[in-house]
Amino acid sequence: MALNTTTNLNLKVKAKTKNITTFVVSGTAIQQDFKTKYKKLNYGNSPVNGLITKSYTSNSSLSRTDTGTVNEVTTYTIDAIVPFNKSVKVATIVVGNKTDAYKFTNKLNSTLRKDIEGFIISIKETDTVNTYDLICKTEREIPKSEDVIVDVTIPIVKSPVVSTNTIRKIYPGSLTIPLTGCERKIKLYGSPNTPFEISTLNASDTSITTDANAFSILPSGEKGVFSSKLNNKGYYTYKQKFPKAPVVLKTAVNVGGGVTNAKQITFDSLTGVQVGDEILVTDTNNRRINSGETIKVVSIDSTYVCTLSKKLTLADNKKVAFRRSTSYKLNLETTGTKDSKITSTYPTYALTQNIGSIVTLNFTTTDGTVQINGESAGATHTVSFGNRKEKSRLVGLTVALTSRTCTNKTSAGPRPSNFITASGDAVINTTVRSTGSGTSSYKLIIDMDLKFNTLDTIVNVNLDNIVNYS
Repeated sequence: MALNTTTNLNLKVKAKTKNITTFVVSGTAIQQDFKTKYKKLNYGNSPVNGLITKSYTSNSSLSRTDTGTVNEVTTYTIDAIVPFNKSVKVATIVVGNKTDAYKFTNKLNSTLRKDIEGFIISIKETDTVNTYDLICKTEREIPKSEDVIVDVTIPIVKSPVVSTNTIRKIYPGSLTIPLTGCERKIKLYGSPNTPFEISTLNASDTSITTDANAFSILPSGEKGVFSSKLNNKGYYTYKQKFPKAPVVLKTAVNVGGGVTNAKQITFDSLTGVQVGDEILVTDTNNRRINSGETIKVVSIDSTYVCTLSKKLTLADNKKVAFRRSTSYKLNLETTGTKDSKITSTYPTYALTQNIGSIVTLNFTTTDGTVQINGESAGATHTVSFGNRKEKSRLVGLTVALTSRTCTNKTSAGPRPSNFITASGDAVINTTVRSTGSGTSSYKLIIDMDLKFNTLDTIVNVNLDNIVNYS
């Protein structure tokens, strides 16, 4: 292969280095093998099998911003001459703790800030403690103009300190946060004057800790925490505020004349909306429609069109919103000790804020001529029920089979065992009977007691297991 002799790789290696005493990225010799037809060249090496090895050492230069603060970032700029289409070591990384109060929890990790065509980079642990090789492979020249940035994560946490101070109990209250948000009293008990740090992070690992007055190293990075100590009686009440469930988009119906009894609806925008999000719609009195029943997005059909779990009748330009379930991490740390009854892993508690769940029933047949509740011949009939304010609900539905004569397969007729839960955690009690066996007006009469839980639930009913067609 041809010998590269000029700089063809430029990149920056960045790391947050608060509480890190050593972060050094050093250049290294990078070998290239190239063919020659001569017995000896002025490179000083004798050819082996027609190949000569030539090495160029990469260069690294250091810069640092926000030195000594929680936002300190160390940057090394690497310039190198590398062979194409070959994995090579371009630098060596050495890290070290700032004090004994911190320890590494895992290996270094590297990520490219943006995708670079034809370029791969990774970090490889070496046999030397806290020393890593930076490995890259490129198909082409990577110039400075592409501004290639490699972010290196250095995972450290505070080391435990031996102390007689103890946190014995923590009461966070319910692990479910209401959709409207709340202020939660979190109660701590333990030895008098025991110091503690408490933190609350949202699903994006952003600290929402109320009255945060300090920073601490957590597995997800350096975050704002509330730092204090138990009173002289060994007690403390901390008040954490939780926001409303996140609304991901406010938009409007965009269908001339509106929609009537439709699941598939076009909106002005669906940017950011995902399958499983809940649609919020109110009537003219600003009350939620369908008695507040949970209605969700079951598919995103195009840029502006989605399918919902329930048929709706909505006017054009009707304002709607979409919201999503979320979660929070509540974590307790102390320079003393935590009682064995308190979870030692991170986070101490996981809390959820759920938008509600739905139960979906799919009625199917392999007979291409049978119509189910007026659907196209052979098509699956799907119906969904969402929870309202209550966690349980009685529902009834009728499923009519037409276009064929349908006869019960057993003298007992349909059974609850024909209703198969495929996924989810709802508890469902079903009673079912049929009418019109032996006719073309066959019906299933179904009553269900639904006890909703956290997950959406899917129930499949294969009608071929219930009736014979003729």
